Amino acid sequence: MKKLIIIILSISLYCCEKDNNIIIDPLELSNFNIKNESDSDLNLEFILSNDYLNEKKKESIGTKESKIIYEAKQIGGFAFPDQTFKEIKFYTTEQGTKTLIHTISPIINEDWIMLLNGNHSENPVHFELTITNEIIN
Repeated sequence: MKKLIIIILSISLYCCEKDNNIIIDPLELSNFNIKNESDSDLNLEFILSNDYLNEKKKESIGTKESKIIYEAKQIGGFAFPDQTFKEIKFYTTEQGTKTLIHTISPIINEDWIMLLNGNHSENPVHFELTITNEIIN
């Protein structure tokens, strides 16, 4: 009986050896930038996709400014705009009145320019969406 227990323990210890070849998928970042080339200060409301729990966020971007509105973190590959956002709404505010001037839904990846193709957290991918007077009027 002792021999049987020793054999079983030996086999289980042998089978549970540590594997030194650990595979780690890096955390990859995607930055989403809005470039406001319009003549209006803009307020944004955007809804993140299901992967980001449908969270609603707000940002403001002045005329002729550019701003990163969201940074997505993902394991195993960077996130594209259509994977990150459900909808983006643009508003202006004049005399305390908020006016919806443009809605982007669905999100189309081709509307965004990929500025930098990175492949890890030290070199994130940057997507930029340019908003002009023609788009919002």
